[in-house]
Formats: sequence, structure tokens, C-alpha cells
Amino acid sequence: MRFRILGHLDWFREGVSLPVGRRRERLLLGLLLLDIGHTVSVNRLIELLWDEGPPPSSARGSLQAHVSRLRGRLHEESAAEYGFVLSKGNGGYRLDGDPEAVDLHRFRSRLQNAERAVASADRLRLLGLALPEWGGPVLAGVASEGLVRRLGAGFEELRLSAAVQCAEARLTLGQHLLAHEELAHMMVEYPHHERLAALRMIALYRSDRRGEALQVYDETRAWLARELELDPGVDLKRVQGLILHEDQALLHDLRFHGVDRCPRAEAGLEPPAARNKAAPRKAMALETGAVLAQSVRQHPRTGVYVGREAELAELTALATRAGSGSGLVMVVGAAGTGKTALALRWSRRVEADYPDGQLFVDLRGHSEGDPLTPKEALAALLSSLGIPHKDIPHRESELAELYQRALAGRRVLVVLDNAESADQVGPLVPYGTGCLALVTSRSRLGGLIVSHGAPSLRLGPLSTAEAEELLRGIVGAVRTAGESQAVADLARICGNNPLALRIAAANLAMNPDCRLVDYSGALRSGNPVERLSVAGDPESAVCRAYGLTYQRLDQESAEAFRLLGRLPGPETTVAAVAALLGRSLGATRAVLDRLHSIHLVESIMRGRVLLQELIWWYARFLANAEQLAQARWESRRRQSRWYQGSGEAAAHRLHQRFPRGELSDAGEVPASPRFDNRKDAAAWTDAERPEIVKLTPFADAGAERDPAARLLTDTSGTVGMPRSGWPWPLSRPPSRNARKG
Repeated sequence: MRFRILGHLDWFREGVSLPVGRRRERLLLGLLLLDIGHTVSVNRLIELLWDEGPPPSSARGSLQAHVSRLRGRLHEESAAEYGFVLSKGNGGYRLDGDPEAVDLHRFRSRLQNAERAVASADRLRLLGLALPEWGGPVLAGVASEGLVRRLGAGFEELRLSAAVQCAEARLTLGQHLLAHEELAHMMVEYPHHERLAALRMIALYRSDRRGEALQVYDETRAWLARELELDPGVDLKRVQGLILHEDQALLHDLRFHGVDRCPRAEAGLEPPAARNKAAPRKAMALETGAVLAQSVRQHPRTGVYVGREAELAELTALATRAGSGSGLVMVVGAAGTGKTALALRWSRRVEADYPDGQLFVDLRGHSEGDPLTPKEALAALLSSLGIPHKDIPHRESELAELYQRALAGRRVLVVLDNAESADQVGPLVPYGTGCLALVTSRSRLGGLIVSHGAPSLRLGPLSTAEAEELLRGIVGAVRTAGESQAVADLARICGNNPLALRIAAANLAMNPDCRLVDYSGALRSGNPVERLSVAGDPESAVCRAYGLTYQRLDQESAEAFRLLGRLPGPETTVAAVAALLGRSLGATRAVLDRLHSIHLVESIMRGRVLLQELIWWYARFLANAEQLAQARWESRRRQSRWYQGSGEAAAHRLHQRFPRGELSDAGEVPASPRFDNRKDAAAWTDAERPEIVKLTPFADAGAERDPAARLLTDTSGTVGMPRSGWPWPLSRPPSRNARKG
């Protein structure tokens, strides 16, 4: 039993062509043959079978029907007797059988054998067995044009590689005219391929046709300028120069820079039969000079690393489940929580589980400059996977397909660090069940949870014990031994944030005469985020880390975040934030959701809002630095009016004799709450007492300008009461007017 998927799809039994069925059944068979011996996920099959538009709601059911009919055809033709079995498992479908029965895989296998040959004559003979297998683009006539390009990008490169190697072997053996004939035929299809042009020029030059060789250069240069607006590359120009100078080297040797035999693309040559063997595989060679994508091994260790054992164990459990499912695990959290360090530490622990390589690419989601596009990231990853630069396609869909082919049948960990969005990550997630993408981001990447069912590990601050251990590890056990209370205080000021802790520890390490208690006092004397920086190193600053998140906000969200710095503390209610912003509750929840999605707001639960304390201090820093005094006063006035109205309503419900105030909040956005019973009023009072106490000094300062601020100070003693219902002055007693009843 034989199958053909190059050029068109055919199925043969004992030399007789067999009918397959409808177009989608034929395409389904071709897709399964393309990845013979490997499970193809249901989602991927649906995406490819309905590639020209959104799949219908019935796509999953239709796929099951196509599979059922295809399984029936295989049974009718006794395919199992030939070793071909279609089965379901691991969220997809799998066709098992002999890869050598499929023309594409025979082509790849024979090309690999040719690659191993040392002598040019042997290589040429083996290439002569491989090249006749090529019948045309993968699944042409069955798949759409776009899908043919996607599926065939990597295989077209293999065909070009085979043609180049064949020409080089012929030139080495003195078969110049045959080489030129084959190269001329190839250049009709690939007029932009500079390596083919260079070899064709050499073949003509060696055949005493120097003028024609230079004409090939001119034609190639004109095509590149006209179609791509590019100049010829260095290699092609060098061949032209050697021909112009009648250099004798071209007559005898191909081994000079840019023209010698190119390295094979490791990603695409190993046939499924070889991949299925149990013998250990050689890890893919990673380009150490890659700028955008590197091996995990190339990243320096962080030095002192404490704790996170629970998180590392959870990450291992999530990766185990994702390995046979989404192929994707996310580590998300606010700036400075150590997401990258955790990802690298875990990657080194599981290195043996990914023998074919561990790649790392910084997607620059929250960095200076623009984030990487999926196209840029794919090109970087392909380069690190050993694909020569000249063989990397330009279209994103072709890049993605070649990337998936490069990873097929291998066990590779791809660390996608500092991601911005689900759209940026989606094309980079490996399809193969042996690979895993580990994504870190300041965004919660909810889109990947929807599209991939991706599990997520949220990384928060260190525990108190871990934070103190980190400080001791950097500052030194001897120095911290006598200042244990100062160590605990410094950890609290830093919010147990690993970046803030490292910066504080670095400052102490650089100033050995500074006592920890004095440094903590200096941080507490003002806004700590302004002081948590390392002199002479602008990269090491808490403000800069949070600023990289802040700079990605839209104008509305940025303004709202700054205003959160006017809150008296890092925890309050959604209604209080709405009063501060001067917006409705619905609009406020929407902007808080956006801030929550990138960890600038920690949680929004049961009507309450919580920020990490350092992030609140950063919002306060921005509010003071970027907001005009009038804007600050207006936001404070709205906040005071809302608390005044709310406190007055609570006090009146708890004490019927307590008078209504002189202000009405009619028309205010949002309106102050109205309490239906004493229980609700007392609950609000207990929850908001700390915020009102913090706000009272600010209201005192503005009482002369705003009656709302004056009434807030007048009623603060009353709303700060226990559930017993009798006034309990916390700041000062109510004014004479407020006590009248």
C-alpha cells in the first residue's frame, strides 16, 4: 500500500489507484499522512480543514463524520493488513503506518541519506533516488492555495536544498552542462534564489560561457530590484566579481565564503521512522550568536535564589498536564515578582525532559521600544533551530508552518518571556505533544485561556520568611544577625517583592557602614518607590519596572491608575474609586478590569479593590508628578463628597437623631449608598473606618475650600463607631452643628 501527497493525493494498493471520497476526506487523509505516526489535535484539524474562513459551529461533528467515513474506507481496503490504523487519543487523531509508504517521507529519508554521504558521486546517486519522489507542492489540488503554501513552506526548502546539493555534486564531478540545465529549470520557479543563481553562474563560467554567466547575474539583480526592491546579496556579488576578474578558483573549488555547500536545515530532514526510534537523539544545534532567541543555558543565573519551591512544584504539575493538552503553561504576575527567574530555574531543572533543546526568546512585551511581532519571533526561533537565514520564508503563515515542522517529533522547551498579548503568543505555541511553551507575562493573558485552555501560575510576592532570607543572603548573615527587626521591617516596606528586595539589599551591600534600621527609616520617610533604585544603574529601579507596564496603558487607563494614587491606602471599594474618578460604577469596573488584567490592580472581589502596596506607592508617585494641582484637588473633592454622603447616611441610619448634612449628592457620580437597615450601615462603617481615618487629615487641609471636606471632618468621629452604635471619636468630636438633633 502506497500514498502520494506531493503534487496531488493518491492512494495505491498493489499498484492500483483507489478512490478516497469527498474533498475534505481527501484533505483529512493528507493531513494525517503528513504527520504519520503522530497525533494531530482536533483543533488543528478543524483549523486546516476549514482554513478559508471561520469554521462552522458544526465543524467538530463534521470532522467526526469525515473520520468515520475514512476509517470505513481503510477497513474496506484492508489497510490494517498493511499496518495502517486510524485511532483517536490525546485530544486528536493519529494514523499509524510505515512512513516509507508515503512519497514525502521517502523523499525526506533519501535526502537525509544523501546528506550523510561523503563522496560527491555517492551523494549524487542518492539524490537521484530522492528527487524523483518530488511530484509538486504538498497536497496541491486538495488544499486551498493558502494552505498549500502554509503546509509546504518547509518542504519546498528541502526540495531547494536537494537541488542545490545535486548541482554542487555535479559541479564537483565536472558535469557543468547538466548542472546548468537543472539549475536553469529550477530558476524558472525560483528566480529570486541567489544560491541557485550563483551556482548557475559558476556552471556557465566553467563551460567557457562567461558572458552568459554575467547575464544571469544581471537578470537576477533586475528581478530582485523589480519584485522585492532588494540588491543582490554579498555572496552573489562576490561570484560576479570573481567571474569579472576571471578568477581561477571558480574552476576548481567551491569552498569559499558564501558559495560552499550550505549546512542542511536540521529541522526538516529527520523522517518519522527515525524520530520514532527509542535511541537518544542528538540535541538540535542552537546558534549561540542569535540576537533574539537563545538557549536557556546562555542566560546567567540570578545568584542568591530563595524559596518558590511550592511554585516550582506547581509549575511541574501544570506542565505535565499541558504536555498532552494545550502545550502551553503561563507564569503571570506583576513587575518584579521574578517570573523570568522562576522560568529559567524550572527550565534548568527539567533539562533532561527536553533533550532536543531549550529555546528562550524575549518578546519585549513590556520593554523599551516595540514588542516583537509574531513574524519576528518566528524568524528568530527558526534561526535558533538551525534554519539558514536564506531559507527562512517571509510570510507569517509560512514561517509558522516551517516552525511547526521544525519541532515535529522532537522534545523542545520554548520559553516565551515577557509576552504582551495572546495574539503575540498564539503562533509560537508548538503543536507537537512532545514540546512545551512556557510563557511569562505581566498580562494575565486571558485570551490564551479561552483559545488554548492554558493553565496559569500566578506569581505573587515572596512569603515573609523567603523575603527575609533573600535579604540575609545578599546583605550577609553576620550583618543582619543583630538587626532582625530591621530586616523584617525592610521586607514589609518592599512588599516582599523580589526586585525591590534585591535593590534594597544591593544598596546596603554597597554601603557597608549603613545600618539597616537607618535605611528602612529613610525609605519610610517618603515614597519608597522613589528611593528603591541603584545609583548609576537606571535599569535597577522599581519605578522603571512599573513604568514599563504603565507606558503600555491607553490614556483612560493611565489617568485612572494615576488617580488611584489619591486613595488614602491600597484597599478601598469600587464605589469609592468611582467617586474618585467621577465615573459610573460600570465605567469604573471596566477600567479596573483593564488594570487588573496587567496586574496593576491585585484583585476586584465583592465590590472591593486591592493594590499591592508598592504599586499603590507608584500610582501616588505618578499622581504627584504628572497631575496638576487643580486636578488633584478636584479628585480629592469628589472623594470627600462621596465619603461625606456615605458616612452621613450610615450615621443617620445608626442614630435617627443624627441630622442630614448640608450637602446633597444629587447628580454626583456615583451616588452615595443608602442603607436599608442598621446592619448594612454598621458593616459599611466597620469596613470604611480605616479609609476615613486616613482621609481626615487631607480633608482638614481642604476644609476651608470645600464644605464637603469640612463635613467629612465633622462626621469622621461618628462614622468611626463600633457596632454598638454610639459615637466613638477617632480623630475629633463632631462639630456643634453636627450634634444638633
